[in-house]
Amino acid sequence: MNTSRRPLKFLFLFLLIIFLPILLLASKFRQRLLPHAALEKLEVTVDPLTATKNIGETLKLTVNVTTAKPLSGANLVFTFDRFQWNVVEVKGNTDKFSDDLSTSLIASGSGKILLSLVGRSAQTQLPRGPFRIGEITLQAAGAGTSSLAIDPATQIVGPADNGTHTLFEAYQLHDPQLTVLAGAGDPPKISFTTRINGITTQGPSLTARLRVLDPSSGSTRDFPVTLVSDTGGVYKPTGGWVTLTGVMARKPYTLLLKGPKHLQRRMETRKTLQVGDNTENIFNWTGTPLQPGDVPNPNLGNLQDGVANALDASLILERINSTDSSAASIADLNYDGVVNLNDFSLLISTLSTKNEDEQ
Repeated sequence: MNTSRRPLKFLFLFLLIIFLPILLLASKFRQRLLPHAALEKLEVTVDPLTATKNIGETLKLTVNVTTAKPLSGANLVFTFDRFQWNVVEVKGNTDKFSDDLSTSLIASGSGKILLSLVGRSAQTQLPRGPFRIGEITLQAAGAGTSSLAIDPATQIVGPADNGTHTLFEAYQLHDPQLTVLAGAGDPPKISFTTRINGITTQGPSLTARLRVLDPSSGSTRDFPVTLVSDTGGVYKPTGGWVTLTGVMARKPYTLLLKGPKHLQRRMETRKTLQVGDNTENIFNWTGTPLQPGDVPNPNLGNLQDGVANALDASLILERINSTDSSAASIADLNYDGVVNLNDFSLLISTLSTKNEDEQ
């Protein structure tokens, strides 16, 4: 028996144990790759490549593709700045495709546009070469410059060939640069109705403060608003509309209202305001009445401190049973001309809230 070959046999077995799993994995990996065809390049161009618009103006973009091989379906996804642009329409080219499932995906806050198209059944009718795949219409909403870029979620395929589908890799040589000019366009106007706790008949005209808060920056703008009442105690702005000068339309804002003896209430949260006196800018706030209790302090220049508390109670109690106009201007919460326990009870009902809404 030749014992000199034993080390060689052991070495062979050792190498087989080490490399056999690797060979098997490589074989499986190769089998996975076989059903898939190689990626084909597909150039996407958007016309125009640069555009400048004022707020409120629309922009139509034509999306073109160039490929030597036919397409059987496309989910072409673009990302855009949803704070600068609103999507008006997304339209696929049904002259080249049988079904157009295109849509805007901004409802979920994603800021994406989907051109989704299904090819015709006959391969001879499938589009190829340079052609228009769809159109996107945008409307300028907020100042700045942004791009329209292809999203990695894009999927474009060709017809089956020997059991495989052609996969396309979409690319852009240049991303469109889209600019919205600052300060351009008409500001929004709003109209609203509201109520005040304690007033159920026609009340006097009041000056309230409307605060417009931009959630994206935290900046605020205040507008004095003269409110007039109908016979049922429902208030609305004099003239019907409030022009929000300096506020850009088609952006989301939080709206807060504060009365001369009342806590500030948040009436709308992240509400997109349209240009001018649009019907979408009409609000019914009667279900969120202003709460009396934050009375002006005569010891601090008649300023309010944003809280209904014991200090306000003492200012009212000091003036109980007074019909003096100066006393009424501070402590007459139901505006009936006399400071009495009815006004104090309105404060007590507000004390459960205490602090006013801030944002």
